[in-house]
Amino acid sequence: MVRSLLLLCLLWVGLGYNLKLYAQVPPTFTSTPIETGVFGDAYSYPIETDDADDDAIDLLIAGTLPANLTFTDNGDGTALISGTLLQTGSFPITITAQETTGALQSADLVFTITVSKRTLTVTADDASRPYGSANPIFSLSYGGFVNGDNSADLDTPPTASTTASIASDAGTYIITASGGSDNNYDFTYQPGTLTITQAALTATAEDKNRLYGAMNPALTIIYTGFLNGDDASAITPPSISTTAVPGSDAGSYPINLSGGSAINYILNLVNGTLVVGQATLTATADDVLRTYGSPNPVLSISYIGFVNGDDASSLDAAPIASTSATITSDVGTYPITLSGGTDTNYNLIN
Repeated sequence: MVRSLLLLCLLWVGLGYNLKLYAQVPPTFTSTPIETGVFGDAYSYPIETDDADDDAIDLLIAGTLPANLTFTDNGDGTALISGTLLQTGSFPITITAQETTGALQSADLVFTITVSKRTLTVTADDASRPYGSANPIFSLSYGGFVNGDNSADLDTPPTASTTASIASDAGTYIITASGGSDNNYDFTYQPGTLTITQAALTATAEDKNRLYGAMNPALTIIYTGFLNGDDASAITPPSISTTAVPGSDAGSYPINLSGGSAINYILNLVNGTLVVGQATLTATADDVLRTYGSPNPVLSISYIGFVNGDDASSLDAAPIASTSATITSDVGTYPITLSGGTDTNYNLIN
């Protein structure tokens, strides 16, 4: 075969023809592979070739494409790899350009498609609760899901936690998201805030009573709403006072609460009442003596129970002493009776 070809060439030269010999050239790739992508993104790589001999070319693929990518040979020396990247990892690919006419030469394009994970932003949602209550169930918000994914599709969903416990003081605490993992997503975390609000605490001035002229009793406060085993030592108590003094008239006087503060409580102050009752005043008609036929002496009254330096002149209306005996009454004993008499501060017993 080779000897026949040489003889034919010599004959052509002997006849005066110019002989030019051309070597067959394999096809070449003129497009640059797209070798990187992110999960969930669209991927498109148009493959283009050139053949100096204008031979027909088939394009063939070897290797495993990422899920959802397809390879299409257009039959004209071009092809397309396209689709949505739905699988992470590295995928070695070989594209072969095979001449189907001419010298049937071929060329390979070897590259790797690397699909990286998509970044998923996980944010701990803000939450609140009152002091002394258990933490609520924390929730997370996501940004970056693709392909209809949600948290239920994650291999290991992240969780949210805080250092605050049921006994933690009112204030703000960080809610931390952590612990997620997935084949298709990387995680970045944004913290949230747990706000522990003050609980309601009612401070009530206890009602008191005393008698006119007595010292005020000890004024006391009762509390409703303490949590976590707290008592009055856990707060700055409100001040308690009344305008009533030992010399104050019988009647009702407010017991006032003011001030007070607490880290963990909002104080609701409820005033009380001091009732100053009437003191007991005993009025006794003094015994007197006279002779028959004489006019009655001035009838006098003795008192037991005055306080605050009071005397009969302090009474709103003093009782009156009287008797049924007259100047003509026979010798004998006659009662001296008391009647009337009133006072704001005394309960008169005649």
